[in-house]
Amino acid sequence: MTASGGLPEGPMETNTATTDPLYRRLRTHAQRRLGFEPSADRAEILHACKDYLRLEEKMIRRYHRKGENGLRVAQARAFTIDVIIETLFAHAINEYGRTQRGKPGDVSVLALGGYGRTELCPFSDVDLMFLYPNRTSPRKLKRIQTTITDILLYVLWDLGLKVGHSTRTIREAIEEAKTNLISKNAMLEARPIAGSTRLCDQFFRSYAKYYLKDDPDGYISDRLRHQKERQQKYGDTVFMQEPDIKNGVGGLRDYQSILWAARIKLNIGSLKELRLANYLRA
Repeated sequence: MTASGGLPEGPMETNTATTDPLYRRLRTHAQRRLGFEPSADRAEILHACKDYLRLEEKMIRRYHRKGENGLRVAQARAFTIDVIIETLFAHAINEYGRTQRGKPGDVSVLALGGYGRTELCPFSDVDLMFLYPNRTSPRKLKRIQTTITDILLYVLWDLGLKVGHSTRTIREAIEEAKTNLISKNAMLEARPIAGSTRLCDQFFRSYAKYYLKDDPDGYISDRLRHQKERQQKYGDTVFMQEPDIKNGVGGLRDYQSILWAARIKLNIGSLKELRLANYLRA
């Protein structure tokens, strides 16, 4: 198949994945293997995506077998899915314009949680949030949602991916964070994949304004309480013969909790920034 207008230029500039050489190589591969005619049906699209995913997963396995570190392998997996989602999203927007005779307005696709951190392990969920402006008419929202579901979500499901997804306006995203701690943490790690740069920037500004003022000390106390309960459940010591590397003492959840607390309290999002701010030693 030949591309109609080619692939999108790439995710928004705020997505630092675009500067990674591995990501650029995956996009080069996609230029050869993905890209759809306006009339392409789901079977054609799915076939191309399956072929692309199969070949890139073989590359990722080679990385792993050659001794590449786990983080790099997980990033390669995340970047591979990024490119598929970008391509499907661009096709969905083109299809909306073709069938609805108009533009859908601002819409963005963001990765959340581990996928947002570009840490997508094999069999991990692909968590997505479809973001819309606050003033989006229900009828227009339903039309673009239907198009994105038919073209993007169904293909991801048919690829065998475990996809978690939500559809929210900026206001709804913040309201969800106020009542659901898991969602709040997931959106702290949100990363743009495709769509409106303006809308995504507005979300990040609004969300930071919310979480930096919404009782950060209370949030940290709550995280420490959850951490203690979790560690007691999974073995409250580092001296475990078979430690739970996700939930045990010193495991991934402890590490991630440090970053969540730093984001909430200081608007700092990495260990490097914490070191530069003299909260940690090198």
